[in-house]
Amino acid sequence: MRKICLLFVFTFLLNQINAQQLLTENFAYTPGQPLTSNGWSLNGFPPINPINVSPNGLSYSGYVLSNVGYSASVNNTGMDVYQAGSATVSANSVYAAFMYKVDTARIGDYFFGLLSSINPNTYGARVYLKTGASGYYKIGLAKNTDTAIYTTDSFAIGSTSMIVVKYTFATGSATNDTVSLFHLTSGFPSTQPSVATLQTNGKGSQDLTDVLRVALRQGTNTLAPNLSVDGIRIGQTWNDLNAVTTNQPGKLQFINVNQITFNSARINMTKPTNFKNNLHNVVVFLKKGASINAGPPTASVYSYFPDTAFGVGSPYVLDTATCVYNADSNFVVIGGLTPLTRYTVVGFAATEFDSLYSAGTTASFTTLSTAPGNAFGTTFTATSKYTARVSWIRSNNYNTTLHTQVVFIKEFTPIGTGANTRDPNYIIADTNYYGIGSRYQNDTAARCIYNGDGTSVNVYGLKAGTRYYITILGANVNDSAYSNASTGTGTTPTGGPAALTNLRFTGKLENTSTVTWNRPTGYVDADQSILIFMRKDTMNSIYSTPVLNPSSYTADSNFANNPSRFEFDTAAKCIYNGDGTGVTIKNLKINTMYYLVGYVVRTDSSLYSLATTRNGRTMLDTASNLNFKGITTTSATFTWVNPANYVTGTYTTLVFVKAGSATTLGTPTRVPNRYTANANFGSGTKYQNDTQSYCVYRGNFNTVTINNLKQGINYYATVYVVRQADSVYNKANTAMGTVLGPPPVYTIGSLINLNTSTGVIDSTGKRATVRGVVYGGNNRTNGVQFVLRDATGGISVLSTIKNFSYVPKEGDSLEVTGTITQVSGLNTIGTLDTIKYFNAGHNIAKAKSYILPDEYSENDLVNFSRVSFKTPITNWPASGNVVLVNSYTGDTLTARIYANSGIGGTAAPTGEFSITGLGGQQSSSTTAPFPFNGYYVAPRRTTDITLNTGDSISNFPLLTPATITTVDLGGDTSTRFNFKSGTARVLRGLGSVYYVLLFDESNGDFSLPIFGKGCNNGGLDTSGSISYGELLKSVPGLIPGDSVLLKVTMTASFNSITKFADQERLVIFKLPKTTGLNSLNGTIDLSIYPNPANSNLTILCKSKILSVDLMDVQGKLISNFENQNSIDISAVPNGLYFVSVQTENGRAIKKIVVSH
Repeated sequence: MRKICLLFVFTFLLNQINAQQLLTENFAYTPGQPLTSNGWSLNGFPPINPINVSPNGLSYSGYVLSNVGYSASVNNTGMDVYQAGSATVSANSVYAAFMYKVDTARIGDYFFGLLSSINPNTYGARVYLKTGASGYYKIGLAKNTDTAIYTTDSFAIGSTSMIVVKYTFATGSATNDTVSLFHLTSGFPSTQPSVATLQTNGKGSQDLTDVLRVALRQGTNTLAPNLSVDGIRIGQTWNDLNAVTTNQPGKLQFINVNQITFNSARINMTKPTNFKNNLHNVVVFLKKGASINAGPPTASVYSYFPDTAFGVGSPYVLDTATCVYNADSNFVVIGGLTPLTRYTVVGFAATEFDSLYSAGTTASFTTLSTAPGNAFGTTFTATSKYTARVSWIRSNNYNTTLHTQVVFIKEFTPIGTGANTRDPNYIIADTNYYGIGSRYQNDTAARCIYNGDGTSVNVYGLKAGTRYYITILGANVNDSAYSNASTGTGTTPTGGPAALTNLRFTGKLENTSTVTWNRPTGYVDADQSILIFMRKDTMNSIYSTPVLNPSSYTADSNFANNPSRFEFDTAAKCIYNGDGTGVTIKNLKINTMYYLVGYVVRTDSSLYSLATTRNGRTMLDTASNLNFKGITTTSATFTWVNPANYVTGTYTTLVFVKAGSATTLGTPTRVPNRYTANANFGSGTKYQNDTQSYCVYRGNFNTVTINNLKQGINYYATVYVVRQADSVYNKANTAMGTVLGPPPVYTIGSLINLNTSTGVIDSTGKRATVRGVVYGGNNRTNGVQFVLRDATGGISVLSTIKNFSYVPKEGDSLEVTGTITQVSGLNTIGTLDTIKYFNAGHNIAKAKSYILPDEYSENDLVNFSRVSFKTPITNWPASGNVVLVNSYTGDTLTARIYANSGIGGTAAPTGEFSITGLGGQQSSSTTAPFPFNGYYVAPRRTTDITLNTGDSISNFPLLTPATITTVDLGGDTSTRFNFKSGTARVLRGLGSVYYVLLFDESNGDFSLPIFGKGCNNGGLDTSGSISYGELLKSVPGLIPGDSVLLKVTMTASFNSITKFADQERLVIFKLPKTTGLNSLNGTIDLSIYPNPANSNLTILCKSKILSVDLMDVQGKLISNFENQNSIDISAVPNGLYFVSVQTENGRAIKKIVVSH
């Protein structure tokens, strides 16, 4: 029988150890109490309608927590609460199980969730309930803020069921954790079901960083359910959920140590909220040192025997600590500690029967010294030239049996410091400064004048006019433990006159300073004299009272000379000997520290006053490398180099500018903070000595851009460096400069020639004046940003700081002066000098059609005829980018909405629409080279966006014939002339597109074509052909030896609309017998020279010339002349052209080359 009992106990304990239960909550509290009165924490506000303990516990067959304790009543509105588990889980999985019974279901809200250790306001693994059919409800699940997914099955209201929530952590991302829900209506499976009732990864919602808490939530009264919750269990495995309760406690919330003495301390423990005195113990270990292994331990709780005398209790298995407490109280007083020693505590909450430990909670403290506390209020009061009284106040814990006080004194300099170890019983005191008092172990120049329990001592044997330093130490007479030092100082009188006051050193200039002082009351010129000594870099403070008669000293205020030296310091020169109150010292070094000592001396007895000391630094050198450089017609950049040893915070720089003449300098004294700097000339504070000079800069940099300047005026800039502590100015430095003159006028096109490899235009950095018409409006709240175009191209105009009193309006004619640049690839004229308005009402060009924006759509008015939103939106954004899709290519493009367009907030179109606007670029690089990306279209107004209605087809290219094709119609008449175009895609409407090739005269516009030919397959194909025989019949006036120049193109017809191809081609049709391009009438004798030509063409013809047409290779008419035999081609660009001459006997055509 005994063996059976032992086996049972062993099996029971093994189950307890293996179960990793983090929380068990049976709500075994007083019914009617809120959970917040029973260890649960309030989560947010309002603190009303609490979740209370219900007297009706829940039962569920097969669940270990069934019918244990009571339940929690979760309402549909009110406070939310949470409870922490015993450990934080951040890897693998964590499970939470609970019983529940629904009383009322509503539209749908979550009532349960898991919380992290970091943020109690972010709910993960949210469990929802919503109403189903009458009398039924459905269960929902969400990982975080994602939309909940619900079960397809419904469950009966009023029945008790179980839910198990599993949160699985995944690595590699912050959005890939998974949440699963298992709904149980009977029994509790021994293993996790293979398929979850619901499962979600949150559709990209944020993961929890870890899981520590479980939360009950009361939502809104129209959405949330009313239900009871009972038997909450959190574990790390499925088996944990239905195992026998281990009751593992949470960790100790806090450990703090107080009532610390030199050999004892009180350790206070705050137990976890789930701590139960009948189940749990607090186990505390103490170690001498600054760190301890925080465990948890593995040995049985009962194996640790505590002892409040440190070092006696059971040793801690994980570190060199001993057990000082093992019970269920919340404090323990420990004795047997060592003075002035650091100790570290670790405490655990643990189950008594199965020794499951919480995580460790630690604290550290240091015991006090056995020495008394520090004395305070130390004073040195001279009672004569040679005696003084030293007094102090003892510390509160001073014990006349255990402690003593030793007082040391030293002349001239402070007493040294260090560790005190000497036995105070062997320190001899003598109130005679030159007596037998012991020397201080850390400074042998200091002597002991007192050793006892009093609070004062009279000392004699001192020197007149000498500074003395005092150190007082409390000590334990048994163990030689010392307090910290209390110090004081004082000076014996000299018997001479009163000392100088307000000794000052003012570094007026870089190498000149003024020393001033106040004479003492009662000073008599006839009987007394003032001596001032000065030395560079350092001052020896160990000075006895001087004795030389002042007549022995020759003074010189030129520090470079060699006046008398001070009797105690040969590096200190006498700079003054007289009865005045100041002296100016010359030939000092720049930015150098100087030290002063001054005395009042009786001339008859050579009795000196006490020394008065001061130090000061000479000023910095002047700023250098000044450069005033015009950058526009209205602005300039002024730069300088601050002097060596310039320190931000110690110094500040002021820059003043005056127009027409140099600033009147004078002697500046104003505090630098009184100057308000403004880079707009004329707006800053006026200089104190010249009201025409304005402060344009105050700070610590070395550059300022000055605006509001005018052409043709010399500007003078003055720089000061000012020491902020005393408002001392260095020597001013000045520079003169002017703004730039106006740059030449350029066509816009000449400024935007692009390097197709780098995306950089060749005029970057060039100052230019451009003229053109405004397209669109202002796209900036501050400054201006708009597009300006002339006949050669477009450019963006940008100023981020000024609007030049101009509001851009489409159609305005302007002149703009500035510097050419590129802003993220967008061709721009910036750093503007001026914007000059001419007049308004100019027409703007028709928008060009594009499929996608590119480099050529930049700063141009463009149209995209068939687009839609990639992601549909309800309203246009107030500003920003929107991604569109080209409906017939599938490519994406960007629409940029500016706040001034009036589009933001208006209803966005549904389906396909057309968008017109100004092309732009924001390349992915802000510096050159600029990748060819980031192109966009910016609509100007709401009317630039229109819904597509009616039939529409896309543009299409003419592919063949090639440019300037010659067709020899001699030979086989069945030979065919081939033609082909690209496809005109249907943008809107239903039906087929039909294609036709058209022929017209070389200067015709196809309004009345000569003839046409349909494409193959009844015109449905984009290619076709026509035989040479048909061409011979159709080409007018073609006879053997003749040539005719015709223009061809193709059309695409769709229902009621017809669109021409994007290109036109010139084709020469000829019959053999003659070569080259000759007249249409062989009887016309025509010659043109010179060929190539560069300025004028002369036409010789025996027939009368009626008109002359000059055309390019596309057949476009360049110029037309009436009744002329000489034409001017000096303005015609280089290239190949055709000259068509109409005479009274017919037309003839010649090919020429223009080469300048």
